[in-house]
Amino acid sequence: MPARDFTQIYKKYKGKWVVLTLDEKKVIASGESLKQILEESKKKGLEHPIVMQIPKYLNILHYH
Repeated sequence: MPARDFTQIYKKYKGKWVVLTLDEKKVIASGESLKQILEESKKKGLEHPIVMQIPKYLNILHYH
């Protein structure tokens, strides 16, 4: 499976927890805590959500 480009999701949701669609292209729910998005997912009828924590910062190291 090719790597996913999460650039747009990172820009909009950095520092948050998100629930993704099965194809991992769209955010279904987002929040400050894992508990919050799991509760929201349950209300939407998702039994096994795809959950991801988006980092606040991207640490990119450049080696010479």
